[in-house]
Order: sequence, then C-alpha cells, then structure tokens
Amino acid sequence: MGPKTLRAFQAAVGNFGRAIRMDMEFTNGSREAVEFGPELAPRLVQSLIQAAAASEKMRKGQAGSPTALTTPWRATDAQAGTVIGTEMVAIGFKTAEGPPVQLVMSKGIAVKTIQSILAELKASAPQG
Repeated sequence: MGPKTLRAFQAAVGNFGRAIRMDMEFTNGSREAVEFGPELAPRLVQSLIQAAAASEKMRKGQAGSPTALTTPWRATDAQAGTVIGTEMVAIGFKTAEGPPVQLVMSKGIAVKTIQSILAELKASAPQG
C-alpha cells in the first residue's frame, strides 16, 4: 500500500506545552494524529520548506539542467553571543521566510566561518 495523500491538517499544543499534536485528514477519509516534542517543530518546518522548494525547482527544471535540492534562507538580521558556561558561540538569524535560524558552534568553527566570509567578501570586492 502506498502513502496516503494529505487533504487537511491542524496543529495544536498539548500535554501542558510539552507536545505538539498534528491532526491529519487524508483524501481517503481516514484520520490520524501524531504527537511530537516542540523541539522538533523547527526541523519539521525547515524540511517542509526545503522539500517544497526542491519540488518547485524540479517541476520547473528542464531536462539536462542541474537542479539544486536546497534553497538558502535569506537572513534579514543576525545576532551572536557566547553560550554561558561553554566554549560555544551562538548566532541567530531572522529570516525572510520561515522561523528564525539558530546555530551553536565551537569557537574554532566560528573563527573558520568568519575567515571564510571575510575571504569571500575580499574576493568579491570591486577592484580599483
């Protein structure tokens, strides 16, 4: 039996904020409910957005043309800080679409990231 096709869904908060419940209705008339921890919600949203973007690119793509399967999220603002009690650096980005993106990395990766961005900016700067 193949996958069911989703017709409609509704999300709700349950278990005193410790769970998110998705009530789903399928085109065959069946219904199912799925519960998961709220910490999975950002990954779910990001995966759905990326899958939808990849689907659109594939539908519009021409035979023989390369199609990227990821779509970058455009940052509209950023803020960085040190994670208290660790050697980690946190950076948060507000995005044009979707939820804010937050990354935590070691100070070594942070330095590598900064160096990489500076090298890219230098390489793309107008010469003159």
